[in-house]
Formats: sequence, structure tokens, C-alpha cells
Amino acid sequence: MPHKFHSAILITLAIALLGCGKSKPATEADKTADSVAAGIKSKLAAITAAGEPVTPAELDKWYVEPPASENAAEIYAQAFAALTADDPKSATYVAKNQKAVALLLQAAERKACRYPVNFSEGFATKLPHLANIKNCAILLQGEAVAQANRGHAKEAAEALLAGVSLSRSLENEPALISRLVELACLNITIQGLEQILARGIFTEEQLSSLQQTIGEAESATAYRRPLVGERSMAIAAFQASPGGNVARNLEQSGAGQTGATMKYWKSSGFQQDFDFMLDYFSNLLAITDMPFPQSLDTPTDVKVETAKEKNFMLSSMLLPALTNVYIKAAEVAARIRVAQSALAVERFRLKHANALPGSLSELSPTFLEAVLADPFDGQPLRYQKLPTRGYVIYSIGKDRKDDQGAAKAADGQGSAPDITFTVQR
Repeated sequence: MPHKFHSAILITLAIALLGCGKSKPATEADKTADSVAAGIKSKLAAITAAGEPVTPAELDKWYVEPPASENAAEIYAQAFAALTADDPKSATYVAKNQKAVALLLQAAERKACRYPVNFSEGFATKLPHLANIKNCAILLQGEAVAQANRGHAKEAAEALLAGVSLSRSLENEPALISRLVELACLNITIQGLEQILARGIFTEEQLSSLQQTIGEAESATAYRRPLVGERSMAIAAFQASPGGNVARNLEQSGAGQTGATMKYWKSSGFQQDFDFMLDYFSNLLAITDMPFPQSLDTPTDVKVETAKEKNFMLSSMLLPALTNVYIKAAEVAARIRVAQSALAVERFRLKHANALPGSLSELSPTFLEAVLADPFDGQPLRYQKLPTRGYVIYSIGKDRKDDQGAAKAADGQGSAPDITFTVQR
């Protein structure tokens, strides 16, 4: 479905207090307003100096298009067009979409992608490819499982690798929703891998290739690029013309009322709101450069509460959706790392007559450079052997409690307390 960025309204303040033919002395409020406006101008100049976009037009240019011969987007578009209207979860979906599968495998051979998105449209930017990408991720997962069920290891591995490539086709798209779809598609591929590894059909070469490719996909958990894109859209929201869509959105959401919103945009509070938003993004981007779990220990929601307390209408509307991005990033990093570790265990099994390692440390350095860390506490990922000659590798998850690899809550409800990858055979 099309996705639109919603924008806000900015009116440039011109304070000219005239009276009796003489200008009035500047008040403390005037001086504060001038200082805030100067600060905003300086911060925008710093963004430009760093080579990052400020306007939607700059953002569109920042999303560089590769040469046509290297761009996978055209082939992906053909695959999207070939998809049937069937429910992706239907039993016949894979069989009915073999043409799309062939195109997705072909697109995976290209290592660059730039979808035909026009970010210069600002809040009206449409991203219709995102729904198709998720459906294709489900299709490739189904193809991989179907091929594994037939004992076709090569074809199953190719479908999984194509799933990773499809996810990473969004890697350079500077929008938060694009990054979230990318992460969701990586999860879909990893779930398919978890089903297939129980069959023990892959060769050392195939396992090694999957391990490397999935490990490289952890770059998707870096949020700098999409946050830079979101910041440029937020700036455009503040700089939009009065009386536009965001004013109506604020009014409809109850954040403002007709007349009150226009008064707000003419107030000094509006400039303070703009300045607050720029500082908030600066803090988010600084957190982006931190490793796990440090990035998780730096609060962002407190500042959003500050925006609400100060009645910053636009920041209160635009920023809350950003507060949990690092939790989502850590969850996907955990899924990637447990999958990598499981692939290393399977390589160990091939070399040791199907015997399991006693601990993950036995995988290093032959199958892993070192035991991978849990993003949620920085400790080594947990590993347990199962009675059925299987094993579970897990992260403690966002609750940061070790539930001994429990795949679901004790009452069977809600999300899994630990992030697990289980192989039983």
C-alpha cells in the first residue's frame, strides 16, 4: 500500500515592533526568540556541512541511483508485477508464483538497488514497493522450504540467499518504514532457515555461504541513514506552508484545534519546538553510532515526554514513533547472530560425524571468529543441547531476563521471552 510522510507547517517569524515612528526596545522574549532562530539556522548549516540532506529534494539526490546495468530494481519490479493476487499464506502461493521466483533469483545476482521513489515529494512520497517486497520475502521462504522438502539443497540455499538480497535491496532507502520492512523480511528468511536446518541437507560450502551472507545483513540494524532521511522530512514539516495537511492532522488527532494551530505556528513556542526536534535527532544519531547494548541504555523516550510537557505540538506528533527503533534493531541483530551461530554449529556437525559441540566456544576460530555477543547484555549468546540431538541458541531478548531459551511465555500468551533458534533432529 502507498506510504505517505506526513508533514507539519512552518511560518517564518518576522518580528517588527513599530510604534510612534520609533522601534521599541527588544524585550527578553524577543532576544530569546532571536537566539533560538539563530540556533536553528546554525544547526541546519551544520547538517549541510556534514553532507547530509536538509530538504526533500536534497534527500532524493542523496539516495543515489546506481548504473542501470547494476540496479536490481527493474527486475524486482517485474517480479512484483508477476505476483498473483493469492494470499501469500495460501498452500498454492509458491506453486502459482514460479515466474516471480525466477525473477527474484535473477535480481539477487545484482548487488545494488534503488527503487524509483521520488523523495523530493516530501510528505507525499509514495513507497508502493514495500508491500510487494514483504510478499516476495514470504514467497522466497516458501520456495526454500519446498525445495528442502524435496531434498534440493542447492535450490533451497539459493532461495534463502535471494531472500537476504531482497531484504537488503532496501538498505540504502532513507526512510524508517523501509528499514522496518527490511528487518521484517530478514526475520522471514531466518524463520525459513530455522525450518530447513533440521533436515541437515546443506553442504559445508552452502552453510558457509549462508553464514557469511546473513552475518553481513546485520548492517541493516544501523539506523543512521533512515534517521537522516526522517530528519529531513521533519525539517520539511516545520518549513511547510501554513494551512496545510499537518495542521489538519493535528486538529483531527486532538493535538490542536482550528485557529489554535495557526496561533501556535506564529508563536515563539513553535521555534522552540523546531529547535527541540533538531536536538532530538542529533541525540538519536549519536546513539546510532553506539554499539549494543550501550545504545539500548541511552533513553530517548524521556525527551519525548519533555516535548509533551512543553506542549510542542509537532515534536509530540512526529517523534514518539522513533523511541523504540533501537529495541527493534537489537532484536533483529539477535536473530541474525543466533542464525549465524546455528550455521556454525551445523558446519561443526558435518566435520564431527553429526556430534554437537559442548559449547559455542568450540566453534572458534574454525567456524566462528569468536562467540557472538547477545545485543541485549553484551554476554555470549546462550546455547543448550536438547534431548533429541538438537540444540537451541538464544538471546535473552528485550526483557533482559534469561528464560533458559523459552520459546514462549509460561502462560502460552504474548511474545517469546527469549529470541531463539532451535534445531531438532
